[in-house]
This record gives sequence, structure tokens and C-alpha cells, in this order.
Amino acid sequence: MSESKVDPNQGRVAIVTGANTGIGFHTAKSLAQKGYRVVLACRNEGKGLDACQRIRRDLPEHKIHVEYMCLDLSRFASVRQFVEAFNQKYGKLHVLVNNAGINGGYDKPTEDGLNAIFQVNYLAQVYLTLLLLPTLKSSAPARIVNVASVMHRFGSLPKDLSPAALSPVIHTAKRKEGGAVYPLTKLMLMFFTKKMQMMHAKDGVASVAVNPGAVNSDIWRTTHPAIMPAWKKFMGLIFLTPEQGSATSLVAAEMKAPEEDDLVYLSPYPTSRCCPLLLDCVGPFAGANRAQPNPILRREDVMEGVWRVTHELIEQAKHRTAPQTAESS
Repeated sequence: MSESKVDPNQGRVAIVTGANTGIGFHTAKSLAQKGYRVVLACRNEGKGLDACQRIRRDLPEHKIHVEYMCLDLSRFASVRQFVEAFNQKYGKLHVLVNNAGINGGYDKPTEDGLNAIFQVNYLAQVYLTLLLLPTLKSSAPARIVNVASVMHRFGSLPKDLSPAALSPVIHTAKRKEGGAVYPLTKLMLMFFTKKMQMMHAKDGVASVAVNPGAVNSDIWRTTHPAIMPAWKKFMGLIFLTPEQGSATSLVAAEMKAPEEDDLVYLSPYPTSRCCPLLLDCVGPFAGANRAQPNPILRREDVMEGVWRVTHELIEQAKHRTAPQTAESS
């Protein structure tokens, strides 16, 4: 792997988190096919390098650039190290796809003291985005694509949006309380998308949220072994393929930039104003269509509360791990 700085005139640059498998893999592959220089930001080096090789093998007639770079979203220190290494090598960024996600199988808090689902699906991706924001601005026009979910419609926020009020959920590893974390992360990610769009669209950095759909992908790998065989058959019958699941991210990456106050939410299913929840859950693949998100996203007071508590949680986590980082550097 070359350590020399990339020529800034060689094309547009994209980062896809969690790109070694599933939706992220097909997103990275399609962007590479379109001519982007794509960084596959993944935790596992072996899987990341293998994904790069598979993309090159699948696109033998294309002159492509794909590269693995280590990013472990369960460690804030890794997020900082990734951004430093990326900026040093590339110096520009046109598309950031926050695709990585987990939905279970983690019974211990991260080294930053948080529930792993909350950190990987939300807080670390926000931290990553904010650290990369200066690079995105200097590369404008640029795009942030946040992979949300229909589950954002089931997320529940406390009336008192504070770290203390969220603590029972975001610091737990218990299955009962932890079941509320996934929809919470997706709802907060939607609010984050809206806030970023309102703040930075004027700077040429647009933010779009997408629902990939119910996808037969590795995110279900933590399903209980006793029901996994039946679950796989069920997914094969009605769920989308990972390639279909990448459709909304790919459209979001290259669509016309929305207006500053416009929260765009794309769904892979046919859409309807009369029953948006039902048609956002499952159905026939229909490409990428604009859908109506959870009505709570109209409330700017809640958006500001999510924005404030997110910054507070990031600062708390940074201070918690700062001594360890200093000792290891």
C-alpha cells in the first residue's frame, strides 16, 4: 500500500463505512465503478482487504481505485486515527456514506463506556462526520449519506434530553433495555441529518438520509442460532438483496442537492402519503423514492435537544478515553 499523497486532480473521493460486506460492499463497488476513489472504512483488516480484491475482480475492465483503511467505530481513538490518516493521504472528500451498523450480539460496553449499538450506529458516526466536515467543506460540492432505517419511526426520546436521561439505555448491555437502542440510534441519526443539512447545505455540503429497506445481509448474523435457519428462509422470500439495499445510498450520493431546510429521506419501496409506515417497512423493490419520515422530525426543538446532547456525550466519551490515548501515543 503506497503511503504517498494522492494527486488531488485524480477524481472524486468517497468513504463508505462498514464496506466489507452487505449493503456497504455494494455501495463501495458501485461508486468505484462510477469512477470514485473509494475508501472502504472497516474494522477487520482481512475482510476489508478481501472486499477490495473482490471489487477489483468483479470489475476487471474498469480502472478503479479502492483501498481499505482501518476504522473501528467502537473506539473513538480509532475514529481520530482514521481521520488523521485519511486527511494526510487524500486531503479531499466528496461523498461520506455512514453505512456501518450493528443490531445486537454485544454484551459489554465499549472502551468509551457506551452501549456498542449506540456508539457504532450513531455517536461514533457523528464524531467521524464532524471530524471530516472541514475536508468535506473544502471539497464542496460534497455529500453526507446517513443510512437510517424504517426503525427510526419506532425510536423513543425522553422528554428531558440529557446524558443522564439517556443513560439507562445508552450505557446498558442488557437485552431488555438494549432492544430500545437500535431504533433510538436511527431516530437520532435522522435528526442529525436534518441539523447538518440546515447548517451546512449553504457551504456546499448536503446531507441525505436513506432507508436501505429490509435487507438479507450480515446485520442479522447475531440472530439466535435456534431460529436462524427459519429466519434465513423468511429473509430469502421477502427481503431485498444487499445490492438492492444499496440503491438508496447510491441515489442519495449523486442526486441534486436539496434545499437548506429540506430533509430528504429515501426508501426502496413504493411510497404513499396515506400509509407511509406500512410501505416503508417491506415490499417490492422500487429503486429509490422519496418518503415521508417520522412526523416528530418536524420539531426543531427536539432536533436542537438531540444536537446538544450528542455534543455532550461526545465530549464525555473523549474525556473518558483521553488519558489512555495519551499514554499509548
